Amino acid sequence: MPLPKRPPLQEHPTVSQELLNLSGRGLIDYKPNIKEFRGKEVVFEDGTSETYDLIIYATGYKATFPFLKDKA
Repeated sequence: MPLPKRPPLQEHPTVSQELLNLSGRGLIDYKPNIKEFRGKEVVFEDGTSETYDLIIYATGYKATFPFLKDKA
């Protein structure tokens, strides 16, 4: 998977109220970059691997507010 074009938090992230709480309590497991997939096994660039039933590939989104009028 390619690295992001910008460092973390260089864009306006959408952070839920729970993200910092869960991260601070150690309930979010951050992983290194993915090197390869082997069936349900994911091999990371640091040589570790884990088995997963589901992977969500979230690449971003474009925030829009169609209910607001443009400044003219």
